[in-house]
Amino acid sequence: DGAVGWTQGGPVDGVRFEVQRRLETEDDAAFAPAATVAAGTPPGADGRYRVVDGGRVPGLRYVYRVVAVREAPDPADPTGAARRDIASAPSAARVAVAISSVPLAAPGDFAAAWDGAAGEVALAWTNPEAYTSLQLWRRSAEGHGYLLVGTAAGDATAFRDATAAIGTWSYQLRARGVSREARTPDAEVTVP
Repeated sequence: DGAVGWTQGGPVDGVRFEVQRRLETEDDAAFAPAATVAAGTPPGADGRYRVVDGGRVPGLRYVYRVVAVREAPDPADPTGAARRDIASAPSAARVAVAISSVPLAAPGDFAAAWDGAAGEVALAWTNPEAYTSLQLWRRSAEGHGYLLVGTAAGDATAFRDATAAIGTWSYQLRARGVSREARTPDAEVTVP
């Protein structure tokens, strides 16, 4: 999640704040609404407004800015009932990195099975989180070092290894986030 804080000088009666964000890799046209602070909301005890922007991908860099918006009577309406928004120029943009208070969860239900008809080891798992990529590693039952067998897209839930020779093998799945990694316990299989 990302937290955005700011102060506002001058009167704020009838002013709401619109917090906007974009990925650092996008251009300014990509700013999108992130949160709104309703008109009449007082700042915190320290004089600062604060918004938590939840659901961001930990490790990615986001750019934030704030726009103050005052609602005013629309001069084009002779009855004075219609209102329109008058927005300030955006604040200076600030870059923030989303963080998570919990570690990246490893894929679940990781299993390896010999598929004799295909002559391959079939690997399967479930994804409790969004990953940027997945790596499949293998080592012999007696060995200590893993060998990278292949990679898969972050949303993949299966992989097939046709390179395993006769013997007992331990497989490990390493799920990659933007700046974090989670590893499954080994899944063992015997290739006849």
